[in-house]
Formats: sequence, structure tokens, C-alpha cells
Amino acid sequence: MNARDIFDVVLVVLVSISLYVQFYGTSTAEMGSSGDLIDALLAVDPLYYLVFGGVLGVVFVSYITIYLPQKHSQSP
Repeated sequence: MNARDIFDVVLVVLVSISLYVQFYGTSTAEMGSSGDLIDALLAVDPLYYLVFGGVLGVVFVSYITIYLPQKHSQSP
């Protein structure tokens, strides 16, 4: 695995943990099943998915237009 793959895995884990804490809190007495987590993801308003997708789109386009050309011009 390269550094980017590790970063992606860590990001997915952090988002999953934050969603779990948001919907279920930090109490371990009421552990939910994986079905409950999926239900929680499906219950999120689609507007949040659109905002999240828009932010990812802006980051991706910035990566393509700013970072990649700089990296390409620096390589021998």
C-alpha cells in the first residue's frame, strides 16, 4: 500500500467513527449493529450528500489544476 491508500483508509475509518458517534453517542451500553449504521447512513438528508460531494469535487478539481501541474513541472 502506498501513502495515498493508507490516507484513504484512515479517512474512511474516521468518517465512519464520526457518523457512529453522531447518531449513537459515545455510550457503549447501546452498541448498534451494522444494520443500524446502514440505516443511519440511509436516513441522512440527501442535501448533506450533495454538499459532501460538492466539497469533494472542489478538492478534486483543485488537485488536478493546482497540485498535479506543479508536480509534473518539478519532475525531471
